[in-house]
Amino acid sequence: MNNPFLDKESNSIVFPYQGVRDVTFVYPQDLPDDIRGVLIPDRYKEFYQYSSGIVLSVGPGYYQHKDGKFVPTTMKVGDWVLFDLSLTVMNWKMKIKSPIDGKEYLCNYMGQKDIQGIIEI
Repeated sequence: MNNPFLDKESNSIVFPYQGVRDVTFVYPQDLPDDIRGVLIPDRYKEFYQYSSGIVLSVGPGYYQHKDGKFVPTTMKVGDWVLFDLSLTVMNWKMKIKSPIDGKEYLCNYMGQKDIQGIIEI
């Protein structure tokens, strides 16, 4: 696993942005070979654009418009997540400079509702 935002000395993710509301920053990464239980059949790959990645930053949650109830996010920094790029309501990509090596990397920026699941490793 190559995560350019992982500080190897402290084994923690160093990311220059903090998500607001339920905004989540994800560094796209292929799942490691030793992950079991995640299988996407070939027939779905032509219709859906599944991707996986590591959560770099996540906002605290959001308030519902209808009743004002606070909905906290369910992900945390370092979680592996699965998302479908063809179904996402809010999925943008942006280049973000890593404080570790100074290079720019493409990261996904999306809302919590655009993430299909957290992959337990």
